[in-house]
Amino acid sequence: MKNKSILQITAFVFCVGMLGACDILDLEPQQSIPAESAVVDRQGVERALLGCYSIMQGGSYYGGNFLIVGDLASDNADATATGQSILQIGNNAIVSDNTIVEGMWNTMYSGINRVNTLLQTMEGIDELSDNFRNTTRGELLFLRALHHFNLVLLFGDVPIATRPTLTVADIEDLPRRPISEVIEVILEDLEDAEELMSPSTQKARASQGAASALLARVHLYAENFQLAADYANKTIEEYGYQLEDNFTDLFPAASSSESIFEIFFNEQDRNRIAQTWAPISLQGTNEVSESASLVAAFSDEDDRRDVTLWPGSGPYAVKYRDIANGTDRVYVVRLAEMFLIRAEARARGNIGIPSEIRQDIDRLRNRAGLENIAASVDLIDAIENERRLEFAKEGHRWFDLIRLNRAIDRIETVNSTNQLLFPIPLTEIIVNSEISQSDQNPGY
Repeated sequence: MKNKSILQITAFVFCVGMLGACDILDLEPQQSIPAESAVVDRQGVERALLGCYSIMQGGSYYGGNFLIVGDLASDNADATATGQSILQIGNNAIVSDNTIVEGMWNTMYSGINRVNTLLQTMEGIDELSDNFRNTTRGELLFLRALHHFNLVLLFGDVPIATRPTLTVADIEDLPRRPISEVIEVILEDLEDAEELMSPSTQKARASQGAASALLARVHLYAENFQLAADYANKTIEEYGYQLEDNFTDLFPAASSSESIFEIFFNEQDRNRIAQTWAPISLQGTNEVSESASLVAAFSDEDDRRDVTLWPGSGPYAVKYRDIANGTDRVYVVRLAEMFLIRAEARARGNIGIPSEIRQDIDRLRNRAGLENIAASVDLIDAIENERRLEFAKEGHRWFDLIRLNRAIDRIETVNSTNQLLFPIPLTEIIVNSEISQSDQNPGY
């Protein structure tokens, strides 16, 4: 008989500390206590909710590996470290016991478990006002949808987790479910979240605008082009977000009008992104470097070049620059993506006027100091290129190439569709009675 899945075991204890109060990869953090005795009032719910956000700061998630992998597996970056796990990803030759892959899987499911635990715990707390209950529930559903979606991007078919594990009796192994079923749950969560929440200017918490933006992204990946365009347009038009006049103002920005949802970091809850990319001469570890292909993709006139590439026009003219303290914020969704989602959905769905599609592309090109695209340029090619330049080092490129069926053409080390999904971690196969080696992604 197999041991229980890490997906379930990590939920036995529920971290209710403020941001950074517990190590998200510890099965029994010292500052965690059982959920049913910890969360009994509004204050407890608020603290537990912060714990649901804080897991995204972890080194396996937006504080490091998940964000970096989106470029490293693509043609944007090369692995310059000696560690096997990072070299495997950089060479697109991953094995099922890769520790980076396992860390991402475990952290995302731990995040889902925190959400599910708080959702259930809140049901037994009568003192909560309807407004607070609805807003909190909306934020939690947004987070659960985001975690599930990121899992789909990496692994394809994945277990759907919508119930918490609070006691031994609650433990159950979960099978992989088809992508279409997972997307259905994600969309339901996001639609409910959008309805429950209100517009908000707070960037580090989910909001109605953030739910709308994530709905646009999910529908684009699901090739529901009309809905992707509609939600992108809604996010642009209804929530008051504004593009920064200058791309250079985005990094760093104390508070950007363009940010829709982001992860905050400080010296206690730091990320390792700048450190990972930065040259050794600047006290970075330089585990990952820009590829020659990415460097060549930027023209000298593109303002995004010196904000993206090390060393840029100066030692700190880059998106992530705080090598010592790791306090750079990470954008999960920003408004520029909505213009390119609207453009791509209209172009690929044949539901837009070409001149309007070009306007969305040119809006970002002009901000970067570039001229409008030529009328003869293929719109899908132009959008792919703009996404690469606009979001380099923000973790989108690998998933963009897969979505557009261009990974094999663009990435030298990818020559099979088997390489487009990461392996289900070997530890999960060993301990989860519902996932066997026959359920593994092809090629692993």
